[in-house]
Amino acid sequence: MQGDEAYRLNQKDAQRRWRRIIQDYWKNYRENNLSYTRSNRKKQRNRCIRAFGSISRKFAKMDALSVQRNDISGVYGLIPGSQQGLTSI
Repeated sequence: MQGDEAYRLNQKDAQRRWRRIIQDYWKNYRENNLSYTRSNRKKQRNRCIRAFGSISRKFAKMDALSVQRNDISGVYGLIPGSQQGLTSI
């Protein structure tokens, strides 16, 4: 589905509308669920330490907003990589 242009544009538009309608959703959620938020952050720190040996910034969101160009056409080659630090989506 990620390769489908119509799907990608629809997802982008839906996310834009959602952000506009519910701007403070996550901020309000974290404020209203403090113990859950603290627990989640502690668990994430532990996962970082297990995966990377320390608290690391080696994370990526699948749908993160970006100011980078979306034009990534070209020829790419796949090379083997280590399993450490990689995650499945």
